[in-house]
Amino acid sequence: MIHRWRMLWLLLMLSISSNSIVGAEPDLDFETIRREWQILQTMELAQTGYKITDKELAPRTNVILLDFHVKKRSNHWLVAHSNPFGSSTIANSEKYVFVIRSEPLDAPWTLLTIEQDTSSPNADAMRAAMGFNLFVYPLTAIQSGFDSRSAMRVCELPQLPGFQVTNSASAKDGLIRLSFRCDAGNGELLLDPKRHYLPVQSICRGRNTDRNVDWRNETDREVDPASDGKSIQCRRLEYRLFVTAASASEKMTVSHRYDYSGYTTIPAPEEEFRLSHYGLPEPAGSESAGSASVGVEPASGGVSRTWYVVGAVVLFVVAGLFRWLARKRTHVAAG
Repeated sequence: MIHRWRMLWLLLMLSISSNSIVGAEPDLDFETIRREWQILQTMELAQTGYKITDKELAPRTNVILLDFHVKKRSNHWLVAHSNPFGSSTIANSEKYVFVIRSEPLDAPWTLLTIEQDTSSPNADAMRAAMGFNLFVYPLTAIQSGFDSRSAMRVCELPQLPGFQVTNSASAKDGLIRLSFRCDAGNGELLLDPKRHYLPVQSICRGRNTDRNVDWRNETDREVDPASDGKSIQCRRLEYRLFVTAASASEKMTVSHRYDYSGYTTIPAPEEEFRLSHYGLPEPAGSESAGSASVGVEPASGGVSRTWYVVGAVVLFVVAGLFRWLARKRTHVAAG
């Protein structure tokens, strides 16, 4: 009898101490995490300028693809790219979203496309085509793939249809591992409670039923070691995409790394988010339009407006890359 009571006492002690070991479920309130994520968003808005270097992580070498400059002011943001062949800029303001290009370098700017309704599907498609979240929200963006956006913010995860937190557990170094699922798939987040539950790592999984392939997105984030709970700067973000399928031609692995540097907290001037700053007339109907205004007509020939504007953004993103590759091939041929 005494032996049985000792066994019960031992089991009770083990159950009480289990919450302090790695892997045990912590006392976690998801609403608290969401409020902490809002603090991270405030920090992101305060980081009004920085540089991003995009590197493709090849097996034996890291290839620098493009350099970008990000500027922000309140809810306005722009991403600019320049190379020896020309410059491109995509800007998002409360009035419109536009893509412009200057080619060759220092040539007059040309308007590629504009969308005056910033909440329209066309504007959403323009932003999604360039994966803007990774540029504009370096503290909260993750490579996801659950909807039309290749990347989204962690604070937007609860908006996914069928979203539900399925498990939470303690991890190494005081981190928290949060598991979730939604109608489009499932995933895990590795969160740092000392830094407002910063998403240090994320894994998102799903299946593309149209192509009959499975996909997996991974994101790793590294912040400045000097960052504390009051000021956090992302130093590096690495993402990997794995696509598995029965057909070898459908299989794919993509790995990129974004290096962030040159942070500033000085807001960009208001005029940099307007077409007139680049020597272009304001769109017809805008408050700042004068006697000369411009409008972009819908694409003809049965091509939808959405595909037209997305094509312009894709052109912005890859134009510098194609020119870099062309220059590289020319250099190799000459050697």
